[in-house]
Amino acid sequence: MQIRSLLPVILSCASAVALAAPLGTAFTYQGQLKASGDVATGLYDIEACLFDSPGGPTALVCATPFDNVPVEDGVFTIELDFGAAFAGQERYLELRVRPGDSVASHTVLSPRQLIRPAPEALHARALAAAAQSGLPGISVIDDPVNSVGEGLSLAVPADGLPVMSYWDSTAGALKVAKCVDAACRSTPIVTVVDDTNNTGRYSALALGADGLPIISYADLTLGALKVAKCHNAACTSAALSTVIDVNSVMYTAIAVPGDGLPVIAFQANGALRVAKCNNVNCSGALVVIPDNGAGAGDYVSLAIGADDLPVMSYGFNSALRVLKCGLADCSGTNTITNSDDPANSVGTHTATILGNNGFPMIAYRDNTLGAVKFMRCGNAACSSGNSIVPIPDPGGGQIYNIKLALGPDGMPLISYADSGDRAFRIVRCATTQCNFGLTTSTIEGGGQQLGGSHSITLGQDGLPIIAYQTFYDGSAGVKFAKCGTRSCL
Repeated sequence: MQIRSLLPVILSCASAVALAAPLGTAFTYQGQLKASGDVATGLYDIEACLFDSPGGPTALVCATPFDNVPVEDGVFTIELDFGAAFAGQERYLELRVRPGDSVASHTVLSPRQLIRPAPEALHARALAAAAQSGLPGISVIDDPVNSVGEGLSLAVPADGLPVMSYWDSTAGALKVAKCVDAACRSTPIVTVVDDTNNTGRYSALALGADGLPIISYADLTLGALKVAKCHNAACTSAALSTVIDVNSVMYTAIAVPGDGLPVIAFQANGALRVAKCNNVNCSGALVVIPDNGAGAGDYVSLAIGADDLPVMSYGFNSALRVLKCGLADCSGTNTITNSDDPANSVGTHTATILGNNGFPMIAYRDNTLGAVKFMRCGNAACSSGNSIVPIPDPGGGQIYNIKLALGPDGMPLISYADSGDRAFRIVRCATTQCNFGLTTSTIEGGGQQLGGSHSITLGQDGLPIIAYQTFYDGSAGVKFAKCGTRSCL
């Protein structure tokens, strides 16, 4: 029996519901099914998945499959529940159908159906009841008895499903969480990747040339730099390597240039070091010390320049220092500049990305004021023509753990934690200099320490996603937020 067409009708959900008893996320879907040109009758198995485009390959979320759905004169009715997947953008429904007594593959019905009215009303109701807007909801990723979440590092591979690494400080282990939907609403796959010794602190995650995660981190027992190269998207299996044993490793950062061989910047024994991996697994590496100044490498962050050479920012002697490598392994002549060296102490909690013009953008901390500063570099080495501005904060507390992402419009997004009102915030800049038109949103706040460790990037839809640490009664867990707008408002 060949299924040829589907004519959908979305039935409105009841609206007379008080906010004290919030409307659920389920809605009724009624459609008409035809087979070989005639209306169908009988029992059918139906699968329903939600997409953010009419032709994209990766579903945002799929509903629980329906078996033996009664179809009479072509009409059927099912209850769909995609959770908080309706965030103000277009959503497309794809249905897959087969006769109820069949064990063959489902037939995909084409084209996908654009759906909006009733589910969007759910989104409006959620925003009216929520403490934060611009967010379709916040998910708990990992909240065990142990304290977890320090060193969070987040990326979105080609499958559109976020993956993050972090430290379990109670167990002394490196963990990875892999989302199973783009908004991380469903329970993720959480894996202990390495629990040998007290290991996993200062983790940094990048995607290798094969699209799979590669993670740098510190083994605190050995004082060593280690690397985990994941064998699959969820990192349930990985190759573990000790890159160098140097007594004390801190603040690792990792990036993968065009040659596919990872570069790792880290602080060890009070100096900045760079490891250029010899292979994609980083089972061997050339390690150099491009800056041996006392304390060089504090809170180092790393990006790959438009010339495919590393550029990194870090704190040094109360200044923000930028190092631009002259070779892929940073072993040649490098350009080192104190790009911001005011009377105040600055330069910790740095975050480095590349702007659309190929020059670095850096967010960092003014340690004297406990505030955020932003620098748009005037050249590839940040050695001249830089624009530096302070970023105002409504909380009035000490700012820490600053991160940075680039929006699809080329405008910076700055995230940070505020100890004043214990809030976690995002600032969206209206210009590449961040000198006016700032939009500040509070992701979560109110009585808990939030975002002490976090990571921000963009989902495949171009909207911000954030993994962040939160504390409950002395124990730390990991949460995930997907913004519904570019500014999370």
